[in-house]
Amino acid sequence: MNEGKQVPLAEVLRLRADRRRLQAKVALLEAEREGWLVEKAHLISALEGHRTAEHHSHEDR
Repeated sequence: MNEGKQVPLAEVLRLRADRRRLQAKVALLEAEREGWLVEKAHLISALEGHRTAEHHSHEDR
């Protein structure tokens, strides 16, 4: 692609810094996503537990 062409060092350094910033942002977003997935699982579990308890209370009547 860039065969025989020189890329200025400043450009290389800028691109590397951009890549590091983007990788850090991706890591943060992935961590946030994992947090949301855990919260979603807890909510689903709580809802299912509530439904099960509600079902049993109706059977007792």
